[in-house]
Amino acid sequence: MSKTQYIVGRRYEYLLMRIFKRRGFYVIRAPASGKGSRSFFYPDIIALNHERKILVECKFSDVDQDIYLSKNRVRKLRWIADKILAEAYVCVYFTSIGGFRCLRLSDFSRETEKNYIYSFKKFSEDGLDPEKI
Repeated sequence: MSKTQYIVGRRYEYLLMRIFKRRGFYVIRAPASGKGSRSFFYPDIIALNHERKILVECKFSDVDQDIYLSKNRVRKLRWIADKILAEAYVCVYFTSIGGFRCLRLSDFSRETEKNYIYSFKKFSEDGLDPEKI
């Protein structure tokens, strides 16, 4: 990941954090959540309130394309969600939509040997605005 991609990704993580914060959640952005050189896995965003725990994998896309997440990353996120009884989402900011759309981690459209694929069509038709999660 280039430094520019990291900066763009971080900007949209902060934007999503502000959405959850406005809704009354305590929000944490994991340090170095997208970097591969760490020993532990962290979700990009953790949002908590007295009723709910939400884990988010956050992405940005400036083209209408499917989103690929490695099965290993999804497995780790599911493991954390199961351990703490949290909901897990993949939220993508699509420039063509002009905002975030979120799908449950289990709502992938298809899979390959190494990835789960979340279709742009599913995000655009069924994806939730983070204000409604």
